Amino acid sequence: MRKMGHGPWVVGVLVAVLCLPEASRAQTVKPQPAPPQTAAPTAPVEQATPAPVLEAPEQPPVPSPATPQVPLGTRVEVLPGASCLERERLLRRVARWLERDTVDDDIRVRVQGDARDEYEVVFTVQKGANQPSERRIADAPEECGQLHAAVALSIALAIDAAIADAKAPPVELPDDDTLVEVPEPEEPAYLRVAGALTGQASSGVLPGVALGAGGRVELGFLPWLDLRAGAMLTAINDERIGSLSGTFSAEIVAGRLDLCAAFDGAPKARLLACAAGMLGRFRTTGQGFSPSQDQSEAWLAVGLGVEAQVETAAWLDIALSLDVVLPTARRTIQTVDTEGDQEDKRVVTKAGVLVAVGPVFHFF
Repeated sequence: MRKMGHGPWVVGVLVAVLCLPEASRAQTVKPQPAPPQTAAPTAPVEQATPAPVLEAPEQPPVPSPATPQVPLGTRVEVLPGASCLERERLLRRVARWLERDTVDDDIRVRVQGDARDEYEVVFTVQKGANQPSERRIADAPEECGQLHAAVALSIALAIDAAIADAKAPPVELPDDDTLVEVPEPEEPAYLRVAGALTGQASSGVLPGVALGAGGRVELGFLPWLDLRAGAMLTAINDERIGSLSGTFSAEIVAGRLDLCAAFDGAPKARLLACAAGMLGRFRTTGQGFSPSQDQSEAWLAVGLGVEAQVETAAWLDIALSLDVVLPTARRTIQTVDTEGDQEDKRVVTKAGVLVAVGPVFHFF
Protein backbone atom coordinates (compact mmCIF):
# COMPACT_ATOMS: atom_id res chain seq x y z
CA MET A 1 0.00 0.00 0.00
CA ARG A 2 2.86 2.38 0.77
CA LYS A 3 4.56 1.76 -2.54
CA MET A 4 1.39 2.45 -4.42
CA GLY A 5 0.91 5.73 -2.54
CA HIS A 6 4.17 7.18 -3.88
CA GLY A 7 3.52 6.35 -7.56
CA PRO A 8 1.30 9.36 -8.53
CA TRP A 9 3.61 11.82 -6.74
CA VAL A 10 6.66 10.62 -8.59
CA VAL A 11 4.87 10.89 -11.92
CA GLY A 12 3.76 14.43 -11.12
CA VAL A 13 7.28 15.53 -10.21
CA LEU A 14 8.69 14.15 -13.48
CA VAL A 15 6.04 15.95 -15.50
CA ALA A 16 6.75 19.22 -13.69
CA VAL A 17 10.46 18.92 -14.30
CA LEU A 18 9.96 18.22 -17.97
CA CYS A 19 7.69 21.24 -18.33
CA LEU A 20 10.07 23.73 -16.70
CA PRO A 21 11.88 26.23 -18.95
CA GLU A 22 15.44 25.50 -19.95
CA ALA A 23 16.82 28.25 -17.64
CA SER A 24 14.95 26.92 -14.67
CA ARG A 25 16.28 23.48 -15.27
CA ALA A 26 19.80 24.84 -15.46
CA GLN A 27 19.37 26.46 -12.06
CA THR A 28 18.42 23.18 -10.47
CA VAL A 29 21.66 21.56 -11.47
CA LYS A 30 24.21 21.84 -8.76
CA PRO A 31 27.64 22.91 -10.01
CA GLN A 32 30.40 20.40 -9.59
CA PRO A 33 33.48 21.64 -7.79
CA ALA A 34 36.37 22.41 -10.16
CA PRO A 35 39.43 20.29 -9.79
CA PRO A 36 42.39 22.02 -8.22
CA GLN A 37 44.64 23.92 -10.71
CA THR A 38 48.27 23.00 -10.73
CA ALA A 39 49.41 26.04 -12.77
CA ALA A 40 50.08 29.44 -11.23
CA PRO A 41 47.26 31.92 -11.53
CA THR A 42 47.63 34.25 -14.49
CA ALA A 43 47.47 38.03 -14.27
CA PRO A 44 44.36 39.66 -15.55
CA VAL A 45 44.57 40.42 -19.27
CA GLU A 46 44.21 44.07 -20.16
CA GLN A 47 42.35 45.04 -23.32
CA ALA A 48 44.94 45.58 -26.10
CA THR A 49 45.05 48.97 -27.76
CA PRO A 50 45.02 48.67 -31.58
CA ALA A 51 48.37 49.73 -33.11
CA PRO A 52 48.20 52.75 -35.39
CA VAL A 53 48.33 52.02 -39.09
CA LEU A 54 51.37 53.70 -40.67
CA GLU A 55 50.94 54.91 -44.22
CA ALA A 56 53.87 54.52 -46.61
CA PRO A 57 55.42 57.85 -47.58
CA GLU A 58 54.31 59.11 -50.95
CA GLN A 59 56.98 58.41 -53.54
CA PRO A 60 57.97 61.24 -55.87
CA PRO A 61 56.88 60.74 -59.46
CA VAL A 62 59.48 59.07 -61.59
CA PRO A 63 60.51 61.55 -64.28
CA SER A 64 60.04 60.41 -67.82
CA PRO A 65 63.25 59.98 -69.77
CA ALA A 66 64.36 63.17 -71.50
CA THR A 67 63.98 63.33 -75.26
CA PRO A 68 67.39 63.42 -76.99
CA GLN A 69 68.39 66.88 -78.20
CA VAL A 70 69.89 67.53 -81.63
CA PRO A 71 71.14 70.72 -83.38
CA LEU A 72 68.30 72.88 -84.63
CA GLY A 73 69.71 73.01 -88.14
CA THR A 74 69.38 69.24 -88.59
CA ARG A 75 65.60 69.39 -88.17
CA VAL A 76 64.72 72.47 -90.26
CA GLU A 77 64.27 72.45 -94.04
CA VAL A 78 63.97 75.80 -95.84
CA LEU A 79 62.74 76.14 -99.43
CA PRO A 80 62.73 79.92 -100.06
CA GLY A 81 60.83 79.86 -103.37
CA ALA A 82 60.33 83.45 -104.53
CA SER A 83 60.89 84.91 -101.04
CA CYS A 84 64.15 86.32 -99.66
CA LEU A 85 64.33 83.70 -96.89
CA GLU A 86 67.82 82.38 -96.12
CA ARG A 87 68.27 79.21 -94.13
CA GLU A 88 71.19 80.26 -91.90
CA ARG A 89 69.71 83.67 -91.19
CA LEU A 90 66.34 82.12 -90.29
CA LEU A 91 67.97 79.50 -88.05
CA ARG A 92 69.80 82.22 -86.08
CA ARG A 93 66.52 84.08 -85.50
CA VAL A 94 64.65 80.91 -84.43
CA ALA A 95 67.46 80.01 -82.00
CA ARG A 96 67.26 83.50 -80.46
CA TRP A 97 63.51 83.22 -79.89
CA LEU A 98 63.87 79.68 -78.45
CA GLU A 99 66.90 80.78 -76.37
CA ARG A 100 68.62 77.55 -77.43
CA ASP A 101 70.04 76.06 -80.61
CA THR A 102 68.81 72.50 -80.05
CA VAL A 103 65.40 70.79 -80.35
CA ASP A 104 63.87 67.39 -79.58
CA ASP A 105 65.09 64.67 -81.90
CA ASP A 106 61.56 63.96 -83.19
CA ILE A 107 60.79 67.56 -84.24
CA ARG A 108 60.55 68.29 -87.97
CA VAL A 109 60.12 71.79 -89.47
CA ARG A 110 59.59 72.54 -93.15
CA VAL A 111 59.46 76.12 -94.45
CA GLN A 112 58.20 76.71 -97.98
CA GLY A 113 58.09 80.05 -99.78
CA ASP A 114 55.55 80.45 -102.55
CA ALA A 115 56.94 79.79 -106.02
CA ARG A 116 55.64 83.10 -107.41
CA ASP A 117 54.46 85.28 -104.52
CA GLU A 118 57.50 86.55 -102.60
CA TYR A 119 55.29 87.71 -99.70
CA GLU A 120 53.67 84.36 -98.85
CA VAL A 121 55.30 81.68 -96.68
CA VAL A 122 53.94 78.37 -95.34
CA PHE A 123 55.61 76.17 -92.73
CA THR A 124 54.76 72.96 -90.88
CA VAL A 125 55.93 71.66 -87.50
CA GLN A 126 55.61 67.96 -86.64
CA LYS A 127 56.56 66.09 -83.45
CA GLY A 128 56.97 62.33 -83.75
CA ALA A 129 54.00 60.63 -85.35
CA ASN A 130 51.60 63.47 -84.50
CA GLN A 131 49.74 65.29 -87.21
CA PRO A 132 51.89 68.19 -88.50
CA SER A 133 50.58 71.66 -87.74
CA GLU A 134 50.60 74.12 -90.62
CA ARG A 135 50.95 77.91 -90.48
CA ARG A 136 50.57 80.29 -93.40
CA ILE A 137 51.89 83.87 -93.41
CA ALA A 138 50.31 85.84 -96.23
CA ASP A 139 51.13 89.44 -97.18
CA ALA A 140 54.47 89.23 -95.39
CA PRO A 141 56.45 92.46 -94.94
CA GLU A 142 58.56 93.60 -97.87
CA GLU A 143 61.60 94.27 -95.70
CA CYS A 144 63.64 91.06 -95.56
CA GLY A 145 64.71 91.48 -91.92
CA GLN A 146 61.09 91.82 -90.74
CA LEU A 147 60.10 88.76 -92.78
CA HIS A 148 62.79 86.65 -91.10
CA ALA A 149 61.73 87.95 -87.67
CA ALA A 150 58.03 87.18 -88.27
CA VAL A 151 58.61 83.67 -89.64
CA ALA A 152 61.20 82.82 -86.94
CA LEU A 153 58.89 83.91 -84.10
CA SER A 154 56.00 81.86 -85.47
CA ILE A 155 58.22 78.78 -85.87
CA ALA A 156 59.59 79.12 -82.32
CA LEU A 157 56.09 79.35 -80.85
CA ALA A 158 54.94 76.35 -82.87
CA ILE A 159 57.92 74.26 -81.71
CA ASP A 160 57.26 75.14 -78.06
CA ALA A 161 53.59 74.23 -78.51
CA ALA A 162 54.51 70.89 -80.10
CA ILE A 163 56.77 69.81 -77.24
CA ALA A 164 54.58 71.15 -74.42
CA ASP A 165 52.84 68.78 -72.00
CA ALA A 166 49.58 67.49 -73.46
CA LYS A 167 47.74 68.49 -70.26
CA ALA A 168 48.97 72.04 -70.42
CA PRO A 169 46.73 74.60 -72.10
CA PRO A 170 47.58 74.93 -75.79
CA VAL A 171 49.72 77.85 -76.86
CA GLU A 172 47.70 80.26 -78.92
CA LEU A 173 49.70 81.52 -81.87
CA PRO A 174 49.36 85.22 -82.68
CA ASP A 175 47.68 86.21 -85.90
CA ASP A 176 49.53 87.46 -88.96
CA ASP A 177 49.10 91.14 -88.08
CA THR A 178 50.71 90.59 -84.68
CA LEU A 179 53.62 88.74 -86.25
CA VAL A 180 54.20 91.45 -88.83
CA GLU A 181 54.01 94.23 -86.27
CA VAL A 182 56.45 92.75 -83.77
CA PRO A 183 57.57 95.59 -81.50
CA GLU A 184 61.23 96.35 -82.08
CA PRO A 185 62.25 96.12 -78.37
CA GLU A 186 60.96 92.53 -78.22
CA GLU A 187 63.43 91.36 -80.86
CA PRO A 188 66.82 90.14 -79.58
CA ALA A 189 69.48 92.82 -79.47
CA TYR A 190 71.04 93.56 -82.86
CA LEU A 191 74.73 92.80 -83.20
CA ARG A 192 76.89 92.83 -86.31
CA VAL A 193 80.55 91.80 -86.34
CA ALA A 194 82.41 91.63 -89.65
CA GLY A 195 85.86 92.02 -91.17
CA ALA A 196 86.96 93.18 -94.62
CA LEU A 197 90.06 93.00 -96.82
CA THR A 198 90.25 95.41 -99.75
CA GLY A 199 92.42 96.28 -102.70
CA GLN A 200 92.75 100.03 -103.30
CA ALA A 201 93.63 102.52 -105.99
CA SER A 202 94.03 106.25 -105.39
CA SER A 203 94.57 109.42 -107.34
CA GLY A 204 95.69 112.67 -105.75
CA VAL A 205 96.41 111.09 -102.38
CA LEU A 206 100.02 110.67 -103.56
CA PRO A 207 101.56 112.29 -106.65
CA GLY A 208 99.94 110.35 -109.49
CA VAL A 209 97.98 107.09 -109.37
CA ALA A 210 98.89 104.76 -106.48
CA LEU A 211 97.92 101.21 -105.56
CA GLY A 212 97.44 99.82 -102.09
CA ALA A 213 95.52 97.58 -99.71
CA GLY A 214 93.43 97.90 -96.57
CA GLY A 215 91.71 95.96 -93.86
CA ARG A 216 89.10 96.74 -91.23
CA VAL A 217 86.85 95.39 -88.50
CA GLU A 218 83.16 96.37 -88.49
CA LEU A 219 80.97 96.52 -85.40
CA GLY A 220 77.27 97.42 -85.33
CA PHE A 221 74.84 97.63 -82.41
CA LEU A 222 72.08 99.22 -84.51
CA PRO A 223 70.94 98.08 -87.98
CA TRP A 224 71.51 101.56 -89.41
CA LEU A 225 74.89 102.38 -87.83
CA ASP A 226 78.35 100.78 -88.28
CA LEU A 227 81.59 101.55 -86.47
CA ARG A 228 84.84 100.66 -88.23
CA ALA A 229 88.51 100.52 -87.32
CA GLY A 230 91.14 99.67 -89.91
CA ALA A 231 94.43 100.41 -91.61
CA MET A 232 95.51 101.28 -95.15
CA LEU A 233 98.66 101.35 -97.26
CA THR A 234 99.06 103.18 -100.56
CA ALA A 235 102.32 103.64 -102.46
CA ILE A 236 103.97 104.69 -105.74
CA ASN A 237 107.44 103.90 -107.10
CA ASP A 238 109.86 105.16 -109.76
CA GLU A 239 108.25 108.60 -110.07
CA ARG A 240 110.24 111.34 -111.76
CA ILE A 241 110.55 115.02 -110.97
CA GLY A 242 110.73 117.02 -114.15
CA SER A 243 113.55 115.99 -116.50
CA LEU A 244 115.92 114.88 -113.74
CA SER A 245 117.41 111.43 -113.98
CA GLY A 246 116.64 110.48 -110.40
CA THR A 247 113.36 108.97 -109.18
CA PHE A 248 111.48 108.81 -105.91
CA SER A 249 108.97 106.59 -104.19
CA ALA A 250 106.26 107.65 -101.75
CA GLU A 251 103.90 105.80 -99.46
CA ILE A 252 101.27 106.45 -96.83
CA VAL A 253 100.67 104.00 -93.97
CA ALA A 254 97.73 105.09 -91.84
CA GLY A 255 95.03 103.91 -89.49
CA ARG A 256 91.45 105.05 -89.95
CA LEU A 257 88.22 105.20 -87.98
CA ASP A 258 84.87 105.32 -89.81
CA LEU A 259 81.32 106.07 -88.75
CA CYS A 260 78.80 104.83 -91.34
CA ALA A 261 75.05 105.24 -91.70
CA ALA A 262 73.51 102.17 -93.36
CA PHE A 263 70.46 101.95 -95.58
CA ASP A 264 68.72 98.83 -96.87
CA GLY A 265 68.70 98.72 -100.66
CA ALA A 266 67.56 95.63 -102.52
CA PRO A 267 66.83 92.48 -100.41
CA LYS A 268 70.52 91.52 -100.49
CA ALA A 269 72.21 94.91 -100.68
CA ARG A 270 73.24 97.64 -98.22
CA LEU A 271 74.21 101.22 -98.96
CA LEU A 272 76.41 103.18 -96.55
CA ALA A 273 77.49 106.80 -96.19
CA CYS A 274 80.70 107.15 -94.16
CA ALA A 275 82.84 109.80 -92.51
CA ALA A 276 86.43 108.87 -91.65
CA GLY A 277 89.43 110.17 -89.79
CA MET A 278 92.90 109.04 -90.96
CA LEU A 279 96.23 109.33 -89.16
CA GLY A 280 99.59 107.93 -90.27
CA ARG A 281 102.98 108.64 -91.87
CA PHE A 282 103.82 110.13 -95.28
CA ARG A 283 107.19 108.82 -96.39
CA THR A 284 109.30 109.74 -99.46
CA THR A 285 112.56 108.15 -100.59
CA GLY A 286 114.82 109.43 -103.37
CA GLN A 287 116.79 107.20 -105.73
CA GLY A 288 119.58 108.31 -108.06
CA PHE A 289 120.08 111.74 -106.56
CA SER A 290 123.29 112.98 -104.97
CA PRO A 291 122.54 112.71 -102.18
CA SER A 292 119.18 110.83 -101.99
CA GLN A 293 117.16 111.55 -98.90
CA ASP A 294 114.53 109.61 -96.96
CA GLN A 295 111.91 111.74 -95.22
CA SER A 296 108.92 110.71 -93.06
CA GLU A 297 106.31 113.06 -91.61
CA ALA A 298 102.93 112.77 -89.90
CA TRP A 299 99.94 112.65 -92.21
CA LEU A 300 96.40 113.57 -91.17
CA ALA A 301 93.28 113.58 -93.33
CA VAL A 302 89.51 113.29 -93.24
CA GLY A 303 87.43 111.28 -95.66
CA LEU A 304 83.86 111.29 -96.92
CA GLY A 305 82.60 108.33 -98.87
CA VAL A 306 79.90 105.93 -99.98
CA GLU A 307 79.89 102.15 -100.13
CA ALA A 308 77.69 99.44 -101.58
CA GLN A 309 77.63 95.89 -100.17
CA VAL A 310 76.04 92.98 -102.04
CA GLU A 311 75.39 89.75 -100.16
CA THR A 312 76.67 86.65 -101.97
CA ALA A 313 76.29 84.22 -99.04
CA ALA A 314 75.01 84.30 -95.46
CA TRP A 315 78.60 84.94 -94.30
CA LEU A 316 80.03 86.93 -97.23
CA ASP A 317 79.44 90.32 -98.91
CA ILE A 318 81.31 92.06 -101.71
CA ALA A 319 81.93 95.76 -101.00
CA LEU A 320 82.78 98.61 -103.36
CA SER A 321 83.60 102.03 -101.87
CA LEU A 322 84.58 105.49 -103.06
CA ASP A 323 86.19 108.02 -100.68
CA VAL A 324 87.16 111.64 -101.12
CA VAL A 325 90.34 112.18 -99.05
CA LEU A 326 91.10 115.68 -97.74
CA PRO A 327 94.58 116.01 -96.16
CA THR A 328 95.00 118.72 -93.55
CA ALA A 329 98.41 119.73 -95.02
CA ARG A 330 99.57 120.01 -98.62
CA ARG A 331 102.68 118.03 -99.60
CA THR A 332 105.45 119.09 -102.00
CA ILE A 333 108.23 116.80 -103.21
CA GLN A 334 111.12 118.79 -104.70
CA THR A 335 114.81 118.70 -105.53
CA VAL A 336 117.51 121.23 -104.66
CA ASP A 337 120.90 121.80 -106.19
CA THR A 338 124.22 121.71 -104.41
CA GLU A 339 123.82 125.31 -103.41
CA GLY A 340 120.40 124.74 -101.85
CA ASP A 341 118.37 126.38 -104.59
CA GLN A 342 115.04 124.74 -105.43
CA GLU A 343 114.71 123.02 -108.77
CA ASP A 344 111.85 120.86 -110.03
CA LYS A 345 109.06 119.69 -107.74
CA ARG A 346 105.88 117.60 -107.53
CA VAL A 347 102.93 118.89 -105.55
CA VAL A 348 100.29 116.65 -104.03
CA THR A 349 96.79 117.93 -104.76
CA LYS A 350 94.52 119.30 -102.04
CA ALA A 351 92.06 116.41 -102.42
CA GLY A 352 92.33 112.84 -103.59
CA VAL A 353 90.05 109.97 -104.53
CA LEU A 354 90.36 106.47 -103.06
CA VAL A 355 88.54 103.47 -104.58
CA ALA A 356 88.44 100.11 -102.74
CA VAL A 357 86.87 96.73 -103.45
CA GLY A 358 86.97 93.44 -101.56
CA PRO A 359 85.16 90.79 -99.50
CA VAL A 360 83.38 91.44 -96.19
CA PHE A 361 83.24 88.40 -93.87
CA HIS A 362 80.35 88.11 -91.39
CA PHE A 363 81.31 86.70 -88.01
CA PHE A 364 77.91 87.45 -86.43
